Amino acid sequence: MEIADLKQQLTPYSRELCRALLPDGKAVGGNWRIGNVHGDPGDSMSVRLEDGTWTDFATGKGGDLLDLISQNQNMTLVQSMEWAQKQFNIKDRVATAIQSAKPAKKKTYATPRPPKQSN
Repeated sequence: MEIADLKQQLTPYSRELCRALLPDGKAVGGNWRIGNVHGDPGDSMSVRLEDGTWTDFATGKGGDLLDLISQNQNMTLVQSMEWAQKQFNIKDRVATAIQSAKPAKKKTYATPRPPKQSN
């Protein structure tokens, strides 16, 4: 799955993801407020629920939801992608489309028979 496609499909789950990874945070307006990516108390970090971008104003770090998963769970990008897909049941649209496409019918051809000869 392409990273950009996963980010787009993951964005609607921003609030659920924040609740799962940062349960001590709170929704304030359109943001999830918490102390940092590890979920410590405070409000110096903000996740924009509309687009899934986040900024930790105390450290100057920020990123997207995959970055948040990576840092919160201490995972690589690939592991974070796999985690997100499994956690939110996100399927690869391209692979799903290919798998669900009906296979083309195989054409068959018959060899013509020679005409019957009359006696």
